[in-house]
Amino acid sequence: MNVTLTQTGGFMGLSKTAQGNWDGDEAAFDALIRAMKAKKGASKDGYEYSIRGGKTGRDMPISIGKIPAEMETLFDELFKNLRVED
Repeated sequence: MNVTLTQTGGFMGLSKTAQGNWDGDEAAFDALIRAMKAKKGASKDGYEYSIRGGKTGRDMPISIGKIPAEMETLFDELFKNLRVED
């Protein structure tokens, strides 16, 4: 399943995105992402993050401080590949 991470905010106000693949079960992905749901507002690093994938196909705000162990590899890949949107 394709997954898109979006990072917004920061000093320059740029948006960055990265795409990756989740090889696990879609229901598990949705449950893990719900556990990462963030309150509105920037995280400690001054950015806001959202992820798209799973059944909803919508952007869901997430807290990067709540990344479950099952998703660390996916998020390592996503953070490494963040690029400014065209």
